[in-house]
Amino acid sequence: MAALAISAAVFVIVFYYDLRIIATGVSIFFAVFVVIKVLFLFFIYNNNYILLNNEELINNISDSISGGKVRFRLDDGLTLIYASPKFLTFTGYSREEIKQKFQDKYINMVEESYRLNVLNVLKHQSIETSKSQIFYKLTCAGGSKEVINMYALMSGKKVAQNFLIDPSSIKHLQTEKDIDAERYRIVAEQSESIIFDFNNVDKTIYINSYFKDKFGYEPQGNLFEFIKTEKIVFDEDMDRFMQLSVCDRDYNEIEVRLKKLNGEYIWCKLRITTLRNEEKQPIRLIGKIIDVDESRKEKQKLIEKARRDDMTGMYNKLSTEQFITSAIQEGTRTGLSAFLLFDIDNFKQINDKFGHMQGDAVLYQICDDLRLIFRSTDILGRIGGDEFVVFIRNISSEEHAIKKARDILDLIENKYSEEKDGFVVSVSVGISFFEKDGNTYKELFVKADKALYEAKNKGKNTFEVYNPS
Repeated sequence: MAALAISAAVFVIVFYYDLRIIATGVSIFFAVFVVIKVLFLFFIYNNNYILLNNEELINNISDSISGGKVRFRLDDGLTLIYASPKFLTFTGYSREEIKQKFQDKYINMVEESYRLNVLNVLKHQSIETSKSQIFYKLTCAGGSKEVINMYALMSGKKVAQNFLIDPSSIKHLQTEKDIDAERYRIVAEQSESIIFDFNNVDKTIYINSYFKDKFGYEPQGNLFEFIKTEKIVFDEDMDRFMQLSVCDRDYNEIEVRLKKLNGEYIWCKLRITTLRNEEKQPIRLIGKIIDVDESRKEKQKLIEKARRDDMTGMYNKLSTEQFITSAIQEGTRTGLSAFLLFDIDNFKQINDKFGHMQGDAVLYQICDDLRLIFRSTDILGRIGGDEFVVFIRNISSEEHAIKKARDILDLIENKYSEEKDGFVVSVSVGISFFEKDGNTYKELFVKADKALYEAKNKGKNTFEVYNPS
């Protein structure tokens, strides 16, 4: 009896704990289920919120599309789910009229001759190939209208969202664009200047016929590649020309030399207006090319004339100093350079005995002969009545300058004789060297002048190199 009581007690205890375990398991199960349900509902809410926002965005977009927006099921009748206000305005039907007249079947609104193709594309081909647009005619209150149907599949490819575009609106826009383009072309062609429109994205250019008339050819393909390959822009002007495509200013004027078909380069002025995108990057350069070659050369002639001595054609005193100073600053440091100062011995006696006309003839002849001795890169100038300067750039040694001084003496000494001309002409020369004797025009002149004075003291018709002692 006692054993039975103990067994019953053990059973009750075990059963009690089993019930607690089972209850705990059931509680955990229901708790997990509730969490999953809450998460699911939260996901659905957020997903619907996103869809709602997208829907609002799509509705806003559809308001700007000429035919509006519709949504229908991909069944045999293309059952209409949604029609935008713009679509209703476009068709001239209310939503209720579409339901009554066409049984809410979009396919019934499509003209009969197009229905089979529309169904084939929208219902069948769309599932396989996802075509993005189709053309057909739609029955509207005022008669049939052409539409371009641009669509995208949604809801697991069971529903299609469609945007309808009136082709006439596209044709109108294209016509306006064509008219604007033609208007621009006519104005450009009737202009007596060279008009161009450069696309900085694909590097192509439109240019009117006056360019070919002037230069004898037309730019081809990528403009910059064409310019580089054919050397259209003069080498010294190329860097300035290339900066146009990245220039920060919206209007620019530059003058560069452009090549004609015969290889001749002429000066041209480019007036350019830059059009930019939203990121302020230059996308188009529109402008004019003006031939300024003649005026530029005339201007250069006037400038050159102002630099020259009227009688001898050599550089005058001011220009001589400017050019020598510029040469010192720009590159003579790469080599030895010589400064030669000389004048004609007893030149006053020639003027007094034979007259100033004869004296001028002597000066002119000496200057003409000097050009045969020196290079085009050397600077020759008349700085006084019978006083001259020659700056010889980048020589190999001082001996080179000394040899040139001897050449001057020999040339002038042998040019005139007492028997033939009634007088003898000679010169005295003073020489200083950059940088040894000075780094400026004034320093070199002072040292050469001292050397010249020494040559005069030694009897004239000779040269002296500056010596500090």
